[in-house]
Amino acid sequence: MSVGLEMKLQFAVVATLLASLLVLTRVDIAQAQWPDIDYGYAVTIEWGHSVTAWAGTTDSRVKSVEFEWLDPHGNPVWNPRLTVFGPYINPNTPADAPQEIISWANNNPGKTVWYATDREEPTVIGNWMVHAIFHDSNEICGRCSHIFPYVLPPPNVVPEVPFGTIAIALSMFGILGIFALKRKRNFSSGVPN
Repeated sequence: MSVGLEMKLQFAVVATLLASLLVLTRVDIAQAQWPDIDYGYAVTIEWGHSVTAWAGTTDSRVKSVEFEWLDPHGNPVWNPRLTVFGPYINPNTPADAPQEIISWANNNPGKTVWYATDREEPTVIGNWMVHAIFHDSNEICGRCSHIFPYVLPPPNVVPEVPFGTIAIALSMFGILGIFALKRKRNFSSGVPN
């Protein structure tokens, strides 16, 4: 095998491995925000193909939450004002609440919380910000913000079933094994690497 062809093979293997790792890595980067609710108000996000902002309050005066979504350039994109639902008394939480909220509720039994959620689909890569503005009937009771990096998820790359992820991982290690065997065979036969 020529040196140029072997270099191309090595590059293809490394590129395949890196691409597989990128596909297997979910980009769920969000710092913990929910413990801020101990001060009365909190907002956090969970995301995949869409982003859901969760706002919560222990302030019984709050009737609605305004979600202000700012793109990476600081431009407002969405601004819905939604009625809160609840109350939920910890450890009870809404059925689809993210793990961050469930964990907090389990560790803080007896607290009463009202929630609001908003789901949007950003299309711009970068650091987004969502402001949660808590309103009673006439005025603002409190506010908080959450900054999160948004990376467009790859469209339909990883199947929704675990077998697809397993197949990708096995093919990645299979390619690595083939590369290692070829290298060992070339080394033992005296062909330069």
